[in-house]
Amino acid sequence: MAVDLSGQIYRALQGALDKARRANVEGRTAEARATYRECARLMQDYAKYAPTLAEKVRRLNTAKEYLAQAEGKTERAEPAPAVPPASAPAAKPSSAAAERPRDAYSDAIEALVYRARVTWADIGGLDETKREIRSAFALGVVKTPAGLNIEGWRNILLYGPPGTGKTLLAAAASNEIAATFLNVRAGDVLSKYFGESTRLVSALFAYAAAHEPCVVFLDEFDALGIPRDQSDSGAERRMLSAILTELDGLSGKGARHAVLTIAATNAPWALDAAALSRFDKRIYVPLPDRAARAAVLRIHLDAKGYRLDGDYGALAAATDGTSGRELARLCKEVANRMIHEANPDLIDRNVEALKAYTLHTRPLTMADFEPVLASLKAETPPAAVRRYEAFASTT
Repeated sequence: MAVDLSGQIYRALQGALDKARRANVEGRTAEARATYRECARLMQDYAKYAPTLAEKVRRLNTAKEYLAQAEGKTERAEPAPAVPPASAPAAKPSSAAAERPRDAYSDAIEALVYRARVTWADIGGLDETKREIRSAFALGVVKTPAGLNIEGWRNILLYGPPGTGKTLLAAAASNEIAATFLNVRAGDVLSKYFGESTRLVSALFAYAAAHEPCVVFLDEFDALGIPRDQSDSGAERRMLSAILTELDGLSGKGARHAVLTIAATNAPWALDAAALSRFDKRIYVPLPDRAARAAVLRIHLDAKGYRLDGDYGALAAATDGTSGRELARLCKEVANRMIHEANPDLIDRNVEALKAYTLHTRPLTMADFEPVLASLKAETPPAAVRRYEAFASTT
């Protein structure tokens, strides 16, 4: 049984608020902003213990206010105070607030809206996958000739090893035409609200339809799409049924919507057969091949201002079997090692000295990569790759 830390977090939050307000009043702006940032973190932790969805949304919104205060982006003298845990006396909600249950769901969905900045240029390789997603979205938006009923792909399942860019693909799809992007991490968001899950699902897709064009991205879909006879929770089954009903409504009956639902999973074979059948387009997102790895490496080095005195092709050959995410970590590790080598006294400087200091850099060489590559082990073993390929051959 999880330990309830809400009281402890609440007391820490109140102390941090008092400290931030005193610093603000006394003109210690830097200290006030740093403490409000801590308040935002504490309130986010406190939100995990909210007794209802509406209260969780209220606490998360308050955390955003604290963060705005920390960044100097609000004119409020003080953000809204925290609500004490259930064990402490609390004010009775007004009848007006109780009469607006739908507002809580609308606010919850608003919290899932993500302003994507990713573009297709930020994704190395996967050209055919990009083309298929762009085509699916285009067919849902364009005008069609009279009498012609075009049935494009409305529900797309992206599957493949972790770190291959499934989330980036969905984000880039929304960014290309400035679409609303609803980023839903299925396991972490929906499954926490079993009692309210069907309402939340309905609100999610109603919001998407009202904000066309829209991409609904269901990450970690296998957390919801597990075979229903294996689930020990009736609420879980009801939630999955609600999602499948909404997917039917958006894709069937000849209706055309500028709403694209993209689900992502690392375990497509674990999906319920009924859930799998709702995705009329299933796209395998594999580990990058050599050419794609070279493109990913350029994105994380050239595009960020680093210069490589070496051959990208040779570097790509040395990273066989790695994912885009692993390549990103590789580049970050090598770049950071170079920076610390070129600036040996960096960590010994105080804050004021750091603000006045300009980093020294140098071109990266293949020798810089050698020690990191020596310890690099691909996270997706060959046996797992073969399983993905076998699944792809049957769908």
